[in-house]
Order: sequence, then structure tokens, then C-alpha cells
Amino acid sequence: MVRKTQENQHAAGLPGDILLWLANSGYASAASFEYLADLPLLVSVTSEADQAGFPAKRQSAPTG
Repeated sequence: MVRKTQENQHAAGLPGDILLWLANSGYASAASFEYLADLPLLVSVTSEADQAGFPAKRQSAPTG
């Protein structure tokens, strides 16, 4: 998705680079991070222990 967006930006003749990407945790994987290694990366994680390789601390979503 990131690569296609970059291609579309260049095809449309828009100047500069896209400076910020926002994606939900569904895109988090070692393969995704390796594929996009040339891009700056800021990760914000809450309760995604499984993806980070740690045992889950919470078994269910909090109420409210």
C-alpha cells in the first residue's frame, strides 16, 4: 500500500516525499518492517504483546 501510494504520487506529478504514514496494527509484521526499512518508522503500540513476541498481559478488552 505504501509503495503504491508513492507510485501514485509521482505519477500525479506531486512534488516532494510523503513525510508521514499512519497504519493500524493490522499492518505490523516483521515482513512489512523489513520491506519498508528505507522509510522512517515510528511505532505506537498498546497491548500488542503477541506481535512483539511477549506473552499477553490482558486477556480481554477493558469495559467502557
